[in-house]
Amino acid sequence: MKEKLIFLNNEKGSTLIIAVVFLLLLTFLGIFATTTSTIEMQISGNDKINKMVFYAADSGIHYVVVNPDLYGPNNIIEGEPFSFPDSVNAVATYSLSNLLQVNGDVSYLGKSNMPPGSGYSAGTIFAINYKIESNSTGPNNGTSTVEAGFYRIGL
Repeated sequence: MKEKLIFLNNEKGSTLIIAVVFLLLLTFLGIFATTTSTIEMQISGNDKINKMVFYAADSGIHYVVVNPDLYGPNNIIEGEPFSFPDSVNAVATYSLSNLLQVNGDVSYLGKSNMPPGSGYSAGTIFAINYKIESNSTGPNNGTSTVEAGFYRIGL
């Protein structure tokens, strides 16, 4: 007996299968794109908060600069830092907005010779050294601390 190959010409369902497979691939691609964009939005939001609290803490440094009573003759005892924004009235923080609060300490570190290049070389002039620690808190429990050292000129 001779075998005869019969090719089926019935391809009516193949278009449906190809369309379903193509639709599944597009669905997975859409889900992947949505997930990726959601994660990117969270990352950029966290970065924004991080920068906000950092610059808020940095503003504490500038707050001290414009308030010389925090590093004046009343603050020359080592180990007893002056708290800001207001060590006299014990104000715990100052607000930059309803989301950002800043506070910190100015600590006396002692006297030293004037740093090289400061323009002062006379023996009777010395540097009174301080350290600022500025803390800020913001949304989503964001916190930042900035420390800086500075000196004022003394006689």
